[in-house]
Amino acid sequence: MKNINIFLIISIFIIASTSCDKQDLNLDDSLHVFSNEKMLVFDDFEETTITYKKIIEMDLEDRISWEDSMNFKSLGRINDEFYRSIEFEKFNSADEIVQFVTDNSTKIQIVENDGEQTIETVLYNHHYRYLANKNGLFQINDKIYLVLNHALVSTCKNKSYLLNDINESNYMEFEDMEDISIHTIQATDVSSNSKDQTYNCGTYHSEEDVDDKEKLYMRISIESTNFDFGTYQYCAYIVRPYHKVFGVWYLCKRKMNVDISVAVDHYKYSDPSTASWYRKGHRYICNGREATSISGILADEMLSHDFFVTPIGHFGGYDCTVKAYNKKNTSILLTINVEENAFLCP
Repeated sequence: MKNINIFLIISIFIIASTSCDKQDLNLDDSLHVFSNEKMLVFDDFEETTITYKKIIEMDLEDRISWEDSMNFKSLGRINDEFYRSIEFEKFNSADEIVQFVTDNSTKIQIVENDGEQTIETVLYNHHYRYLANKNGLFQINDKIYLVLNHALVSTCKNKSYLLNDINESNYMEFEDMEDISIHTIQATDVSSNSKDQTYNCGTYHSEEDVDDKEKLYMRISIESTNFDFGTYQYCAYIVRPYHKVFGVWYLCKRKMNVDISVAVDHYKYSDPSTASWYRKGHRYICNGREATSISGILADEMLSHDFFVTPIGHFGGYDCTVKAYNKKNTSILLTINVEENAFLCP
C-alpha cells in the first residue's frame, strides 16, 4: 500500500436495508442505459453500479423481463437458462452427468471442493456476467470491458478489436500493452492486509447445512475491483439450495428465508496520500422467496476516484440467518446461523 502521510480514523456508520419486494427491483427510468448492437452501454460508473446492484438481486424471470425490455441477452442469462433446462433426475449415472458437462463446457462446469462435485454455470461467481453480452463485453462511457473469471480487461472503444485475442488463458500476457488495462477482481478469505483497532471479522465467510440429499449454502465476502474510474469495493452475498443426484450436487429451486446483516469497514481515500476508516451497515431481509439463488450487493463504496489503491477493508461484524424449506415447502429443513460482533450490524 502507498505511504500515508495523514492517517485519519473516522468511524461513520451508515445504515440501510433492503427487502425482496418486487417494487425494489425496478430500475430508475432516468438511467441512461441502453443496448447498442446487443451490448449494454452506460454513461458513467455510477449508472453502472446502480444497474449492477439491481439486476443481480433479481430472480431469473425478472432479469429476463428487464433484458428483453433492453433488447439484450446477457452471458449470465444464457448460461442460467441452459442450466435451468437440464433435467438432472433423468441422467442414469454420475459418468453420464460428467460427460454432459464436458460436452457443454462453454456454459456449465464441475466445481470440486472437499471431495464433493457441484454443477455450476461458467462465471457463476462473477456478477458482472449479467452486464456482459454473449461475447463477455459491456461499455462504460468510452471504455469497453471484457469479463473474465478473475479480471476485467478494458480498452478504448476505438481499440475494442484488441479484446478479440484476449481470453482466460492469456490475458496476463497483455498486462504491459499500452492500450489495455487489466483490472483484477479480489475476493479472498485472507484478511492479513486489513487492519482495525478493535473489530476485524475478515473478508470472507461461507457456511452450509446438509440433510441427506439437500444442501443450503451461504457466503458473504468483501470484494474489490479496479475500474478505469478508481477502486470499487463491496460486500457480496449469495444463498443457494442444492439437491444431490448420483453423488453430484446441482442447483434446485426452494423457498427460503434470508436475513443478512453486515457492518463493513472500508478504508477510503480522498486523495492518494489521505485515507480514513469508514463503517457502513446494511441489511437484506426476505421471507418465503422461492428461487435457485438469492444474491446481491451490500455496503458498496468507491475507495478512490480517478486513481487506484490497494484495497483494504473487512467485516466489523455480521449477523446472518438463512433457512430453506423442504421440497414440498411444508416445513423448514435446513438452517444456517452465523454471527460475530452482531451488535455492530443494523
